[in-house]
Amino acid sequence: MVERALGLRLDSACNRACLLLGALLAVVYLIGHRSIGPCIAAHIGLNLFLEPWMIISSATGSWGKRSLRA
Repeated sequence: MVERALGLRLDSACNRACLLLGALLAVVYLIGHRSIGPCIAAHIGLNLFLEPWMIISSATGSWGKRSLRA
């Protein structure tokens, strides 16, 4: 009901991507023998390189759409 009031969709591509990235961070945590260091390094990398583009594409509604520039 909240998502309808705010105009959000819970099953958007960006949400699925965030879910996948969170699951991959959990795998890094388990492979790293429950050490938080590798997770911190991976999360910093995600925040610097991937998440800004996810936010931009989610905010503009252009997730998965290609521009048709000539």
